[in-house]
Amino acid sequence: YNQLCLEDGRTNRLREALQLFKEICDSPFFSKTDFLLFLNKSDLFEEKIAKVPLSSCFRSYTGPQHDSTKCIQYITKRFTDTHMR
Repeated sequence: YNQLCLEDGRTNRLREALQLFKEICDSPFFSKTDFLLFLNKSDLFEEKIAKVPLSSCFRSYTGPQHDSTKCIQYITKRFTDTHMR
């Protein structure tokens, strides 16, 4: 959530993943497709969230900055909200 894409060094990786997920969900090719969302590497996320607040990626996040469970719930909601549109 606080890393940039190697391709341009400017785009946030998590924001890019959300945008790509949205594009796939909005594609007419997948209009009748169910999706599974895997949020892996939770151990690394827990280590990182203890040091870097989630608001560094999502300014709108006002919950506990270093609570990995709440932060994962917020990220999950961002993805599921994208899919439900």
